[in-house]
Amino acid sequence: MKKLFYFFAVGTALIACKKAETTTTAEQTIVREPISYVIRPSKMYWVYDIKERFAKNYVGTDSLKVLMDLAQGQVSKAKQLEGQDLQKSIHWYQRALTYFPSVAVYAKVAELLLKEHELSEAQEAIRAAIDMQECTFGDKIKEFDTQTGLKPPTQANLRILLLKTMSENQYYEELVYEMTEAYEKGFIDKNTILTDPLFEKFRKTPQYKLFYAVNLSAPAEREEARRTYFLEQFPMVDLPFKMAATPPKLNRDANFDNPYYIDNPIETKYREALKTYINGYSARFKTNGQFDLLMINADTTQMESVGADFRCFNYVLFTLDKKGEVIDQKTVAFRSPYAEASCEINATGTEVVVEEFERKWKKDYQQSGKDNEVLSTTPTGKKTWQISPEGKFVEQTQ
Repeated sequence: MKKLFYFFAVGTALIACKKAETTTTAEQTIVREPISYVIRPSKMYWVYDIKERFAKNYVGTDSLKVLMDLAQGQVSKAKQLEGQDLQKSIHWYQRALTYFPSVAVYAKVAELLLKEHELSEAQEAIRAAIDMQECTFGDKIKEFDTQTGLKPPTQANLRILLLKTMSENQYYEELVYEMTEAYEKGFIDKNTILTDPLFEKFRKTPQYKLFYAVNLSAPAEREEARRTYFLEQFPMVDLPFKMAATPPKLNRDANFDNPYYIDNPIETKYREALKTYINGYSARFKTNGQFDLLMINADTTQMESVGADFRCFNYVLFTLDKKGEVIDQKTVAFRSPYAEASCEINATGTEVVVEEFERKWKKDYQQSGKDNEVLSTTPTGKKTWQISPEGKFVEQTQ
């Protein structure tokens, strides 16, 4: 279907949002348009960008009414072609979306794409319809949908359609996330998940076993399943463990940012405890006691382009009980502009030694100072922490 996008890209390069001023000569016709706006066909499903641009520039202006009228004309053409040429009908519905975003038109495009077995693009259209139901100019969308005579589906219907499309397309990992959200919000019930023929293939996959364990099993088993799933994100690392003051490059695409990650109450505990941006799972250490050790890294440098030597971060060690509850936490390695620290954990997981260093730069530190360099790191002292049988960090005096 993407080839259709380019078919009309040139024709929709400019749209008159106010009455155009036209000057005709013997050689050509020049059209001057004081305000022009069009959504690129390639960005038709970039809902965030579309909502931002409309909200900032067009809501409450005459331009929006002109765009709605132009889109209405394209919808009329699309309707006439539905029973004659499905491809051309899709083309004109898509063209209408380049003038004005619409829940009903996105849903209609998805419906026709599914008939053409364009599953991946249909998913994008369904997502766009879902996202467009709540936006700053939602009343205008409802007004436009009423004018078209196309009845927009309910949120529940769109959610079910998305799940079925993903299942047919075998996007099972993504389906776990979407079905979890739909189930928790009441858009799909347990019986439909267990019996609907469209989910039959999904029910035979490992992803479905995960979904069932964290959502449909008995409450006690469900909590344990979510805890197990959360802990499995951490690589298991043997003790004793030593981290240098300059650890390996941080994981910028950590599992916390995985769009298919199941929202997990246990994860939320760590977010609340850290009170900062979390980059990823570093390590899990098995101890002989009644607690586990987890290490999570938090990069406090917001700019992606900052080089490794200039970034600031913390490595936080958590103790947690067998139910996944956080017992205690301690920053055991870090880097700031003028200081950093390394750590060692002993073989039994009961002692942590943190060694701190002073960092000296060739010039004054600037986060974006790529022409700067660290001249030396000088040890400034050590701190030793014992971990009690209850999982508490206790500082040892020298």
